[in-house]
Amino acid sequence: MDHFDLDYIGKFQAYQDKNPSDELIEIECARQMGFIYSFHEMHSKALANFLPLFDKRDKIEDFLFANLLICTLQSLTYLKRLAEAKTLFEKYIDDKCNENFYQMEGMLVWFVEALNPTEPELLKYNDKINNFMEDLGYISEKPLLQEKILEVRNVHIKANHNFGKICSDSHQTNISETLVKLQNFILSDPPEYYLDLAKNFAAKLESKRI
Repeated sequence: MDHFDLDYIGKFQAYQDKNPSDELIEIECARQMGFIYSFHEMHSKALANFLPLFDKRDKIEDFLFANLLICTLQSLTYLKRLAEAKTLFEKYIDDKCNENFYQMEGMLVWFVEALNPTEPELLKYNDKINNFMEDLGYISEKPLLQEKILEVRNVHIKANHNFGKICSDSHQTNISETLVKLQNFILSDPPEYYLDLAKNFAAKLESKRI
């Protein structure tokens, strides 16, 4: 059965019912049911599970909360509840769950694509934009902040896809072939974050040949 199969809803609800006093189980079941409903574009039901969890922020680890946050923003956007989404964005943009550049990029891309902010509206997030570009290791030269955010997102997607494919293919190819692919990737001038990953992977493979 697929992880996002709607049949899992009943299983999570039953598990909740068996553990009514366990708050962590309640949180995790609600989170998982929300993701399933969101996957099937049943966004009202997704939000019925997601939104109460924001009152329990301190019980949810950062990485999980970051995913919950972006999925909630997407569901609100789908239902055109943009005022609520903007309020949520502004409340949690400084949350520690967004310290990783992946999460900050996701938040800013959502802001640009869903709300189409003006340059003055984006300017107050200029430090965050600069920080996530520096952490990725790619500084956009686009003149507008909105353009910078979207360009960096596209560069990130491309680098992540290309490096991920090399890693995936390495299980079926020999070390020499993988090293050639890594060298070509390195020469393509990827963001520094991926450049370092590629160099470290190549060094690891080289050590196996000695």
